[in-house]
Amino acid sequence: MFNLIVSGGSWERPKLYLSACMDLYNGEIIAHQIARRPVFELVSSTLREALSRTTCTAELIVHSDQGWHYKMQPYRAMLAQRGVKQSMSRKGILCAWSGRFHLLRGTAAQF
Repeated sequence: MFNLIVSGGSWERPKLYLSACMDLYNGEIIAHQIARRPVFELVSSTLREALSRTTCTAELIVHSDQGWHYKMQPYRAMLAQRGVKQSMSRKGILCAWSGRFHLLRGTAAQF
């Protein structure tokens, strides 16, 4: 599972933030939330939704960038409670998996 926040907006439209979890096995978005600000609740509610739709978390890995949301203790505790392993991209390295999300960003920016 891959978790990332993407944003889109312009001078004419306010910026919106999309937090989404993607199943990397089949490319399906299994959870998402949209908000006007990139607050922790945006990411945590997306993770809760994704985990509620997943029955087997024993070998699950959640990958993200190094955003401050993903480093917070409550986020890490949600993962640890269910035995989910956390993975993060190295600083300054664009993960190849995030390319799928940037395609999603381009689509979302059209709305």
